Amino acid sequence: MNAMETAHKEILRTNRSYLVENLSDIAEIVNRLFEMKTITAPMKEGILEGQNTKTEKKRALLDLLPRRGKFAFDDFFNALIASSEYTAADVLKPGQGQAAMEADRQAGKTAYSAPQPRAPYVASPVEDDLPRFWPDQNYNAMDVQVVNVAEEDHNMRNKFVRSGTAQSGYYCMQRRPRGILLIINNEKFSTARQEKNLPLEDRDGTNVDATSLDMLFEKLSFITITEKNLTREGIIEVLRRQQQVNHDNYDCFVCVILSHGTGGGVFGVDGEVANTQDITDMFNGQNCKTLAGKPKLFFIQACQGTKRDTGSAGAQDPSVGEVSLKFEKMGLKNETEASSKSQVQCETKADSVAEENLGTRADTFVALATTPDYLSYRNTKRGTWFVQAITYIFQKFARSEDLLSMMTKVNLLVSRGEIYGQGLKQVSIFNSSFRKKFFFFPGLQADVSGQSRPRNQMHPTS
Repeated sequence: MNAMETAHKEILRTNRSYLVENLSDIAEIVNRLFEMKTITAPMKEGILEGQNTKTEKKRALLDLLPRRGKFAFDDFFNALIASSEYTAADVLKPGQGQAAMEADRQAGKTAYSAPQPRAPYVASPVEDDLPRFWPDQNYNAMDVQVVNVAEEDHNMRNKFVRSGTAQSGYYCMQRRPRGILLIINNEKFSTARQEKNLPLEDRDGTNVDATSLDMLFEKLSFITITEKNLTREGIIEVLRRQQQVNHDNYDCFVCVILSHGTGGGVFGVDGEVANTQDITDMFNGQNCKTLAGKPKLFFIQACQGTKRDTGSAGAQDPSVGEVSLKFEKMGLKNETEASSKSQVQCETKADSVAEENLGTRADTFVALATTPDYLSYRNTKRGTWFVQAITYIFQKFARSEDLLSMMTKVNLLVSRGEIYGQGLKQVSIFNSSFRKKFFFFPGLQADVSGQSRPRNQMHPTS
């Protein structure tokens, strides 16, 4: 989210006392900002909390607005106009509040009539087609509807056909099923707490992530295998079983790990750490021959450290107690991790990608919920910011965009998340040794002649 302009912040600062004294209907203004998606539902509820006085509600809104991005100032102005707060609006944009009042008067609007949207006061649109704030309160991660490649999209259908040729610039994704999706879903960490005294809470909400990913990849033509509450050895064992599977009849392998994490690794429910690089190396060209030359995708929802990202504005890092209290009230958790002595260093090396003799780690894609050393966030009812973003983006854009383009959108969505009242942020990352473009080609399968055709049971949706 781009920052609010300094000049707009200064207008809000210098006129703060006036606005606190003269705003009349703070509830209407806050509700209009929520409708504009300038603020999220938890933010709205936090501001309008019953025990807050009217003055405290106004101050809470004015404290929040400078952190809501470059459009928040215009949105606030529009909300004031729509709420007939013309004098306050005139403070923000001198002359325009009075002009709006006159325009409303001529249009027959009274202070008691329902406000109608007026073109001159619509905020500037965002430059992309994604929600301005994340998670989007209107998005239901359990309602997964993948949009298939359109019948008239000859460009994508041509790429699909070409992906089956050896020298194509696209990974082959023509088999049905495309491959196996392995989900490792760690929720219960009582063993780690009791036997190792590690501060690893149960990961409430992770089952929403697991279910939504299962539905997503089923509609992308994958077989799903889900394993729950694994120790470190259990994680390695289920991965070893997939390593030994004959993947000759599959085009791809996908692994998702949902757990607590630390630098370079993920926790088993016993508090032992499985190293991320070791996990991905189990499926490299030397260790899993039937996946050599094929795309291997890893998505890891876990913390990578203990730091809290307060954004580029450099807000002060709040105390752990204050953050935990806020999380409990809003159903939010950080993906807690243990002390530094349990951390594992992640080794990163460059791979050769020679066509004739593939580098050992070629064709591997790894996406992490957060950057090294930082926390990631999870809603106990709706799932994690990261997985919600993946399911949102993939079902909407897989019909036309490659994996790296979609994951860039995922990064953007996750970066738009913020913990109300704390300014806490998160941004996901990915790294790739892909040699070709990767498309899921939803809804397409190859017939015996090698031409693409839509799957009968999967129809394009709007």
